[in-house]
Amino acid sequence: MTAPLDRRSTVLEYLAKGYEASRAGKTGGEQTTHWVAWEKLLSEAGCASGEAYDLAQADLRRADQEGAIEIENRRGEWRRIRVTQSCETHLYRLLGRPSPSERRGAWRTLFEEAGEWLVPEFRRPAWQAFCRERANLVARGEGFEPFSRAKLSQARLQLDLAAQLLAWDRPCLLRSASAQLCHHSKRLGLWRGTLEKLLQAASGGAVSGFLDLGIEDNPSTVRLHGPLRLRRGGHWINYASHTGEYAISESDLENVEKVETTAPRCVTVENPTTFHELVRLGCGDLFVCTSYPNDATVRFLQSFPDGVVLHHFGDTDPWGFDVLLSLRVKTGLPIAPLHMRHRPQTDADGLDLRDRRKLDDLRRNERLADVREELDRLAASGTSGDFEQERLAINLPEFPYIQE
Repeated sequence: MTAPLDRRSTVLEYLAKGYEASRAGKTGGEQTTHWVAWEKLLSEAGCASGEAYDLAQADLRRADQEGAIEIENRRGEWRRIRVTQSCETHLYRLLGRPSPSERRGAWRTLFEEAGEWLVPEFRRPAWQAFCRERANLVARGEGFEPFSRAKLSQARLQLDLAAQLLAWDRPCLLRSASAQLCHHSKRLGLWRGTLEKLLQAASGGAVSGFLDLGIEDNPSTVRLHGPLRLRRGGHWINYASHTGEYAISESDLENVEKVETTAPRCVTVENPTTFHELVRLGCGDLFVCTSYPNDATVRFLQSFPDGVVLHHFGDTDPWGFDVLLSLRVKTGLPIAPLHMRHRPQTDADGLDLRDRRKLDDLRRNERLADVREELDRLAASGTSGDFEQERLAINLPEFPYIQE
């Protein structure tokens, strides 16, 4: 058996990466071959010159001798490197990890085993048909959705949860069901998209989501402060006497016939501390505490009478602007930014890859055209700067609350 190669360069890893992305690596077809030009491979692997070049050549010669690759020569010069289906096993043994064919086999085994798992009798035909179909598809490099192809262990947990959910037979709130099934109150919520797609496929369309099983979302509320009257069932409820924060549930908002406020504006506030600082002003404006808005908050904001001006006071990192975008998209309302200007800070942490990707998306979004200049400054600085709301001193008893 070929022993793992004590590699001195990255060239084989880059060759394997290209192979896994190719049709040969994804499907395992007998007639498929992955090849890459010698100079291109060296460039991608960062081995185009010097010692790195010599080490890459040595690793590839060893791999060629082991039958893990084929080197195409022309007049004594290397032209192309090929990986065929017959080479795959040897290549991945040199790399010391499972080959694409072995990983597809593990996926197939998972679905074959899952077909024998216990599910209710009336669900069994659809479940077994689903598992048989997926076993055949993954063996050909297809049918991995909604799973992540690289996360087999996670897929086993999600598939097991889907089998258990198909047996669920009582009304329950989402977090309670999650705690009982997963010993983690948020797990079902985090995996909801994947699990609901699985349930639909594995039940033959009979179960489209958690609600069909009697599993409901926890009721949401909107947190707010300020002058407000709601008419429900012909009766008015007056919140003007509340000196601090109060909350209204989504179910109560569903039956509201009319909303009235004497406040000239409503300000949504991302951070709770800043929200409470604004509440302390007692200035007569309406304040709503929200980051990414829940259903109750969206419903509440959409219920406002004409003439109430809307603002959002958020952090000024990429995610703070993303909250502003979410509020605009979900409510469909013209919500203006408040104090959302990039503030440079010399010792601020740099934007990581996830931050930069989010920022790029925001800069391309037409719904944020009015803050694009701030987003451009944020991108140019390479840091989030002094982005937290709490750093701004609330020192005015009326709008805009801060003297800058």
